[in-house]
Amino acid sequence: LLPYHAEVLGAIMRCLSDAEAEIRQVADRTNGDLLTLVQETGGMFELSPLLDTLTGELLGKDDVPTKMAALRWINMLLEKRKGDMNQFIPDLLPLLLRTLSDSSDAVVLLNVQVLSRISLSHTEKEQPPTRTDEQQDATTTVTDGNDAGGGAEENQFQMVLNAILGLFAADRKLLEMRGSLVIRKLCVLLNAQSVYIRMADALSSYESSVSTNNVNNNSNMEPSLKDGGFTLEFVATMVQTLNLILLTAPELHALRTILAKSFEEKES
Repeated sequence: LLPYHAEVLGAIMRCLSDAEAEIRQVADRTNGDLLTLVQETGGMFELSPLLDTLTGELLGKDDVPTKMAALRWINMLLEKRKGDMNQFIPDLLPLLLRTLSDSSDAVVLLNVQVLSRISLSHTEKEQPPTRTDEQQDATTTVTDGNDAGGGAEENQFQMVLNAILGLFAADRKLLEMRGSLVIRKLCVLLNAQSVYIRMADALSSYESSVSTNNVNNNSNMEPSLKDGGFTLEFVATMVQTLNLILLTAPELHALRTILAKSFEEKES
């Protein structure tokens, strides 16, 4: 069956949004069986045909079940063959960023899980298992703050965060509507401290860029954009957003505790 898995998957995915409820149920069950089969197989199979089918469904369909199914497949492939999937990340990342604007919270949350999977090192021993239903998609993974460090994995972690910041900078409405949801989910799936440190580094580079430009150009005029496309207004808005999340989100309770203890140690 492996040589034909992409064709079989395409036929199944087209039925997930069928008008007949019985056909949708059979398609959903068959899709789950095929996903499990591919996930558990020890044989090799081509990734490119599968990804062509999955990205086509993400781009061409508006229904939630099809998008959820496609994201689960991508998540599973990243878990099963992360090293081989790395070559497809430059093409996948823009599509996943676009999906963050989806009207469904379930799609956005699962999409953030896929982005988090990209951020994780492929050498990490404990990875979140691929899930086949919406409830299980909420399963979270907390990695140690140092897990994202080191070589290509560190760069990939930073690349994903920079891409998300760039998306928020370009789409302020998305930042307003979904910024808190995305950041909180990232902090749960990854390590909240690492996420905040890396985002702070990216945002603080605006000040460094301004200082460098002012020295090099010998000008008192502050540029409106840094190299990454961040305006001063966006940086200020993003800092306020991160502060509000840090102070109020239940998901960041542990990080608040760490910060509180650090202040207590300094006072003592």
